[in-house]
This record gives sequence, structure tokens and C-alpha cells, in this order.
Amino acid sequence: MITANNRIVKTNRDNSVKISQVTVLFVALLAIGCESDTRMPDGKTNEPQADPLQAAVETTNEIDWYQAALTAISRGDERSADSALRTLLLRDPTDPKALELLGDLLLSRKQFDQAAELFERLAGSPNPPPRRVLDKWVEARMNVGQPYQTVSALQQTLLRYPDHSQAHYDLVGTSAMAGLAFAGLDSLRWMAQRGQTDVESLLVLADPSRVQPDQTLCENLLERYPSNQRPQYGLAKLDAEKADWAAVEKRLDPVVKKHPNFLPARLLFGRAKIELDRTADVLAWHDSLSPNA
Repeated sequence: MITANNRIVKTNRDNSVKISQVTVLFVALLAIGCESDTRMPDGKTNEPQADPLQAAVETTNEIDWYQAALTAISRGDERSADSALRTLLLRDPTDPKALELLGDLLLSRKQFDQAAELFERLAGSPNPPPRRVLDKWVEARMNVGQPYQTVSALQQTLLRYPDHSQAHYDLVGTSAMAGLAFAGLDSLRWMAQRGQTDVESLLVLADPSRVQPDQTLCENLLERYPSNQRPQYGLAKLDAEKADWAAVEKRLDPVVKKHPNFLPARLLFGRAKIELDRTADVLAWHDSLSPNA
């Protein structure tokens, strides 16, 4: 049986990076968390001008706030830079330069949750963001220790940049350890077409069920993020390997209730109902599925 902890994929950074290294990264980073300093600057702002030059004055003020942040960063004064950028974002919450620079500051201070939120806002903007912004979004989610959100960020990255090789590698590894090996199949195919897979990767491509989720990671995620029950799916897959369908049903019941659009859990939940011969429940489960399931 191949597990997420012993599978090897090649990367363009290191030709022998193990998925277990990604797993260790997620587990180790689950304890990371900081609070941001959201205080506003003490200086007075210019009063709005009641004349035709008002728009020009406001534009100048916005540029000054951004430049003030850059100057503060060059001096090593991250607190003043943070305050300047937050002031600017109060005036224009969609300013891409301010959002990215503030996200960079939060990353440097290991405030990954808040950084991820900012980069996600940029990722969802109508204008496609530069690839570096999406990479920072993935980095922040990965450092928080959120594999399901990381998978989603990687998938969205690849929709806009389909030849982003590192995103393909990361998606394969992250999805495998979260019990979502199927989510990385397209990336595995992409790698295989370019001769960037090994024998075990090809075996996984032929049979994704060979990859087991990481039990320790799933348990740690449930402990830290109890509102997100999706890691129960990974544990339920391990129960299914042992044909313990009662345990599968028990684990997935809160998952399908809290995350009704999480299709993998809904399908495995239905399989458990069938194996337990719960006919009435199976009919209700089938009726609840979308036509595309």
C-alpha cells in the first residue's frame, strides 16, 4: 500500500522531494498563529478640500500613504508601514498594490491567516492577478496548515496558469495527504506527459485509491479547526480500508451536514449506507445528490 508519507514526486526545485516533507510542514505549522497590529497612524490627515482640486488632492494623499509605507519598510519600521497601508485600504479597499504589500508584511511576520485573506481577495478580483500573488496565497494557506484550502488555491492558480509546474507538484502532494488524491490526477497527467513522474506516480495515476491520507495530519486539523469537519473524510477513508462501515457512517454524518457540497464525503457516506444495508437512508441519500454527482 502506498501512503502519502512515502510517495516521492520530482520537483523543479529538488528532484527528490517527498510528500512526507510536505506533511511534516503542515503538521509543524499547525501551531503557528499571530495577531496583527491594526492601529492607525497618530498623525493628522489633511481635511477634504471643497474645490475642484479635491480629487487631485485625494489621489496625492493615496500615493503618499503608499510611498510612506515603502519608506517605512526601507527603514525597517514595519509598524508604521502597516498603519499607512491600512489607512490607504480604508480609502480604497480594492487597491491591489496596498493589498499585496500588506500581505507581504503579514507573511514576513508569520501572520499567515490574515495574509491568506488578503491574497485571496486579490485572487478573486476581476483582473487576473500576477502569478506571484497566487503563489503567495498558496504559501500562506500552506503555512497555516490548511490542506483543503491549499488544494483549492492551487486549483484556482492552475486555472489561470496551467503550465505552472510547481503548482502541479504541490497539488499532487497536498491532495494526497489530505485524502483527495483524485484532485491531483490532472496534475499527475500533466507531469506524466512531460516525463516528470516515477513508477509509483504512474501507479497512483492508474489507481488513486493506493494513496492513503495522513492520519496524524487529519487529527491535528480537527483539533485546531473544529469548525472544519472535512478532515473526517480522510479518517473515514482509513476506516473504509478496514471495512468498518459503521465508523465511516459515524465520521461522515457531521461532514455531510456541515459541508453539503463536499462531494467526496457524500459519496463515501452513501457507500457506507449501502454496505450497512440501510435501504431507506440510501434512497434519501440518492435523492439528495445533485444530477452531476
